[in-house]
Amino acid sequence: VFEFGGGASTAWLAKRCATIYTLDHDPEWTRRTARLCEAFTNVTYLTRPPDPYSEHSDGRFVSEKAGFRGATFRNYVESINSVGQIFDLIVIDGRCRPASLLTAKHAIKDSGIILFDDSRRKRYQRPLIESGLHLNRYRGLAPGAPVGSEMSILTPRSN
Repeated sequence: VFEFGGGASTAWLAKRCATIYTLDHDPEWTRRTARLCEAFTNVTYLTRPPDPYSEHSDGRFVSEKAGFRGATFRNYVESINSVGQIFDLIVIDGRCRPASLLTAKHAIKDSGIILFDDSRRKRYQRPLIESGLHLNRYRGLAPGAPVGSEMSILTPRSN
């Protein structure tokens, strides 16, 4: 498993898979996740903070989010390639989700699954549809959410 954005899901997955790589942009959040998962030996923690914007930054990786505006998450997104594996499951629940999806497409097994969390957000619609992957949406209530939530499962067309 490769997880863009760790936390409680990391512990849940660690109980159920052989190996998990969990990635975050915030070193403190990585430490919190590691404490939560200290009983598991199958978790590898990756931290890739954003880099400052430069005139050579690729717009696909540049954040518009308050607090990160102008920062680039290219190293974050492309860190999945440094692992050197093809995955059964890739979870996208972190930063720069559209670019993470494009990168994940090339790191998933033919029989694999990409889980894209919070896929209801308007800014994710086009990347999801244009991914070239088979898309299934699951809607419902989520703990602590005042409105309905959506999670999408994407699979290669051959799956």
